[in-house]
Amino acid sequence: TGATKHHLDELKTEFLNDNVKVMLRSAATQVQEGDSMSALDVLMSETARLKHITSTARDLDVSNVDDAIAYFENVKRMQESGTHGIYTGLAGFDNYLPAGITPGQLGVLLAYPAIGKSWMALYLAVQAWKNGKSPLIVSLEMTETEVRNRVFAIIGQGMWSHRKLSRGDVETDMMKKWMEKTFEGKPSIHIISNDGIGEVSPSVLRGKIDQYKPDIVFVDYLNLMTSNQRTDNEVVKMKNLSRELKLLAISEQIPIVAISSATPDDVTDMNSVPTLGQTSWSRQIAYDADWLLALGRAANRDVPEAVFRKNRNGFL
Repeated sequence: TGATKHHLDELKTEFLNDNVKVMLRSAATQVQEGDSMSALDVLMSETARLKHITSTARDLDVSNVDDAIAYFENVKRMQESGTHGIYTGLAGFDNYLPAGITPGQLGVLLAYPAIGKSWMALYLAVQAWKNGKSPLIVSLEMTETEVRNRVFAIIGQGMWSHRKLSRGDVETDMMKKWMEKTFEGKPSIHIISNDGIGEVSPSVLRGKIDQYKPDIVFVDYLNLMTSNQRTDNEVVKMKNLSRELKLLAISEQIPIVAISSATPDDVTDMNSVPTLGQTSWSRQIAYDADWLLALGRAANRDVPEAVFRKNRNGFL
C-alpha cells in the first residue's frame, strides 16, 4: 500500500542518513590523524556499499500496453533527434548495433597486446565526438597529454603526425588556428589519467561522470583499474570490477566501453582473433558485457580483423 511504501522510504532515508554520518565522522577522524589516503578509501568503499544497498530495483509489467507504447514512442523520438544511441560511422560496426551504443551498455574491446585496441577506443571516441557527443577517456597506460596527441592525430586525419606531436615538433600558430576552428562550438573531450601513481576505481569514475556529464566513457584499460572492494586476488578483482562497471553504466544511464587484454591459449600463436573464453584473469567481463568486439591481426599484416563475439542488441 501507499502508507507502507512511504514508511519504507522513510526507513531507507533514515538508514542512509545515519550511515553517511558515521562514514563522514570516520573519514574526518582519519584526516585529523594525517591519514588522508585511508579516509579517501573509506569514503569510496562506503559510498559504493551504500549505493548498492539503497539503490531502487526497477520492475515492469509486460502486459501494460500504455507503458510499452510510451516507451517505444520515446525511443523513436530519441532516435530521430539523435539523442538515443551513439553511432561510430563505421558501417561494419554500426550494422551490428542497430540502435547504436546506447545508455546503460557495457561494451568491451578484447585483444592481445600490440594489436591496436587503444587506437580503436580513441577512434570510436573521436567518432562519437564528431556526432555531437562528449566522450570521457580514462587512460591508465598513457599520460593525458600523450592521449591528447593521439586524439589530435585522429581528428586531423593526416594533418598531424603523432610522432612529431610527441616530440613537440609542431608549428604553434598553425596548431592554434586549427584547434580554434576544429573545437569551436563542439562538445568537450575529457581525458583522465592516473599518471602511474593514483588508483582509478568505479567509484572514482562515478565522480568524474558527475563532474563532466559525458555521453560515453572509454576505459583504457580494464586490467589496470582498481575495484571498489579491495582485494589482492586478481581474479576476484576482475569479477568485482566487471560487475561494478556494469552497474555504473546502468545506474548512470551512460554507455561504458572498456578495453580488456586477452590471454592466448598458445603463447606462440597470437595472430588469431581471441574468443570469449580468453579474457584475462576472469570471464566475468564477457558475461556482463552487452557486446564484445574482439580484435586480431594476422602475421605481416597492418590491417586488424574485428569480430563480434557477443552482441545482446543485434546479430553476430
